Order: sequence, then C-alpha cells, then structure tokens
Amino acid sequence: MTWRNYILLALLGLILAILVAAFQSAPGYMDADYYYSGGLQLAQGHGFTEPYLWNYLDDPVGLPHPSFAYWMPLASLLAAAGAALFGPDSWLAARIGFLLVAASIPPLTAALAWSFSHRRDLALVSGLLAVFSAFYLPYLQVTDTFGLYMLLGGIFFLLLSGIGSSAKSRSFFIMFLFLGLVAGLMHLTRADGLLWLLVALIAVFGRLTFSTWWQAGLASILKARLWALGINLERTLAEQGEIFLLPLIGIGLWHLRRDRRIQLAGLAWLLTLAMMTVVFPFAGARGGFFHSGAAVQPVWWALAPIGLDRVIEWGRRKRGWDAKQAGMIFRPALVVLAVLLSASIFWGKIIGSNRVEVSGSSAPSSAAVPLAPLWSQENIAYEQVAAFLVKMGASASDIVMVANPPGFHLASGNPAIAVPDGDTSTLLEVAERYNAIYLVLEAGSVPSGLLPVYDAGAAQTGLAYLGEVAGARIFLFQHKYNFPDVP
Repeated sequence: MTWRNYILLALLGLILAILVAAFQSAPGYMDADYYYSGGLQLAQGHGFTEPYLWNYLDDPVGLPHPSFAYWMPLASLLAAAGAALFGPDSWLAARIGFLLVAASIPPLTAALAWSFSHRRDLALVSGLLAVFSAFYLPYLQVTDTFGLYMLLGGIFFLLLSGIGSSAKSRSFFIMFLFLGLVAGLMHLTRADGLLWLLVALIAVFGRLTFSTWWQAGLASILKARLWALGINLERTLAEQGEIFLLPLIGIGLWHLRRDRRIQLAGLAWLLTLAMMTVVFPFAGARGGFFHSGAAVQPVWWALAPIGLDRVIEWGRRKRGWDAKQAGMIFRPALVVLAVLLSASIFWGKIIGSNRVEVSGSSAPSSAAVPLAPLWSQENIAYEQVAAFLVKMGASASDIVMVANPPGFHLASGNPAIAVPDGDTSTLLEVAERYNAIYLVLEAGSVPSGLLPVYDAGAAQTGLAYLGEVAGARIFLFQHKYNFPDVP
C-alpha cells in the first residue's frame, strides 16, 4: 500500500460523507440532537449544562442541570470545536470534525487489512467496504459516537500490531501507553469504553481463553437475557455483518484465529455483546450494541476480503477455478454489493419522504408542506410545533414536555423535559416538579399509560387540549398555573 492509495480512500470517504451530509439538514434523532446541543452549549459559553432533560436518572432539581451525567462528552467536544472555529450557530460547522473522522475510517481500515495480509488488493477492498459502510452510512457524519468509536477502535487494533514479543522493549511500553490513551478516549466517547482498557490489559498481560470466557459469561447470557441476545445477534447479522459479509468475516476470522489481534477483537466483541445483553439488555437491544459494535467494525471489514480469498483458494483446489480470474470477478462484486446495500439504506433512512401536516387550530389539518427528506422530518415537525406554541402565547423560557427534549430545544430554543413513562398522575407530578407548561404527545412515541390522553384529544384532568400539529397533540398544563380555560 502507498500513501496515494490511502489518500484516495480518504477522499472517497470524504466525498461520500459530504454527499450524505447534504441531505441531513438536522441531526435527525435524539442521540445526535443531544451531542450537537451539548456542543453548542459549550461553544456558546454555557459550559457543561443542559436546558433539557431526556431522562430522570440523575434526579435534578430543575433546569438547567449538569450535562453528561449519563452519556459521555467527546462527541459534544468535537462538535463544540467545529462550532467555535467556524460558527457557533452552524450545523455544518459542528459537523466538520465528524466529516474528517468519516474520511479517516477507510484508509485506517485499509491499513489494518494490510497489517493482516500484506496484500494491496485485499486492503483496497477492505477500504472500499469502509467507504460504502451500509448500515453505518447515515450515522458517520452526524454528531454521534459512531465514527469516533469506529476510528478509535481501528487505531486500537493497529497499535496492537506494534506490540513486540519482548515485555522489556521500549516499543512495548510506548504501545502500552498509547493503548491506554486510546482506551481512555473510547471511554470519553461511550461509557462502555472502559471495556477496552480491560482488553488492553489482556493484550499486554492476560492469558484469557475463549473457552474460559464462554463458561463464565455466555451460559448466564443464554439463561437470563435470551431476548436481548436474539436482538443483538440479529443486529450482528444485518448491521455489523451486512448479511452478505458475515460468512466471509467468519472464514477470515477462522483463518487468522491464531493472530493475537483477532483473538482480542473477538474477545472485545464478546465482552460488548455480554455487556449489552446482560448489564444493559434494553439499551443494548434498542441501539446500544449497534453503537458499541462500531469499534470492532474496521476489523470485520478487514477480514471479509481475506475470507473471500480463502473461498477462492478453496475453489481453486476443489473446483479447478482460475484464482486470478475469480479474484477479478468476486472482489469487485463484493464492493458492488456494498455499494448497492449502502444506496438502499441511504434512500430508506435519509431520502425516503413523508408529508408533514401543519395545523393551526384544534382540529387536525390535511395541509402539507412540500416533501422533505425523511431524516429531517422530526426537526421540521418540532419547528412547526414551536411556531404553534408561540402563536398560542408561549415564551422562550416556557418548559415543554416532549419525546425528544434535545431535539425540541434545538428546533425551538425552549427548555424541554422528557415525557415520563407512566400514567396521568406521573405526568402531572413530573410537570409540577419541573414547572412544565406544555405537553407534546407525538404519534408513535406515546407511553402506554398516556395513550388514553392522546387518543381522547380533548380536555383531561389538569390538561387543556390546544390542537394537533404534524401528528403531535399539544396540551397545556393547568393543574397549578391558574391559566384561563382554553376553548
């Protein structure tokens, strides 16, 4: 591999990331909203505080409250750096660092693949698989942890290549130091990054075997967390293995099973699976495992072409294939499949459009704005809800209870808190504690205990129904504010 190869892969990665980013006019979902909003808070001089509350685990007394009590800050720090340098109110500025991260992943993956096979053709295929990253494609250039975790995971396994056999060599201690630094950055990215410090210690001192881990961990997983395990394995097949790559990854893994880096990659994946199945089964099954698995993804992309090469070699020995000709057919075909799958996901996740209804009265309206990318639909809907609230007399300081508090804060500027999981009494208790004034219940995200409130769409005890906007039904809390009745 030459520097020209690496630069070309980086340019391809950057071009595709910019192309995808052009259709993402907003973060698109709560995780990205959270990190983007946290970055803006830092860039605008508000420090580590949040004027929104998306969970009640830290039980704050009010808003604003300290930030990053649950999620880690590195993604927000990267967003803040871009915003501080290029514009504190610019979505594009906050994404500059993430675009560069996305561009770095293909050459990093190719370098990792080269360290396994020392073959330029296989390394280039691995790099192209990282360019057309399928299920990860929509997420690498937004303000989330996917790209950072993937980049740091790839660096981690590249550093393992530099650890010599002698524990007294200078390079051994230098690599050990850098492994610790990378593990620390991974923890600053995601809380489960602490697992990687354990993997680093095992890389240097440990002799943990697969059979020992299997007996200690997987048996309890199978007994206690079958549901989460099933979901996470489905994610392995689809998101991490991209369906068609998984058999090749398995063959490549078996072929290099004696490579210490591959053993550690398998261990890291198994530890992540265990944590996201046993310790955090619900968070893991609902996206945590998809996030955390990004750290090992460069290794899987590096192994897939090696697995394909072993299949071609089997065909040469058993079926009389021309290995050179088969390679010229199957390797490009592998990349083409990755391109097609990435394009399908790009269309389904980002471009696929839906009409957003606009309502200015208490009755639902069929008026619709022009078709907008699906990715921006929530942000557009929140902007419409915010405009409706202003029309109803809301001020910029009014606290709104909503499904995605960081996203609503970004769209409106209002402080926001999460709709609690409970019934009407829980709702009113939380609203009173945090002085919430408005309630927004969105179709598809209403807790089961509040479905009667949403379905009725009329006055409830302690609530006044204001109207419906973009599928969201909006209420005014009246139980202690002595507001006048709303018709």
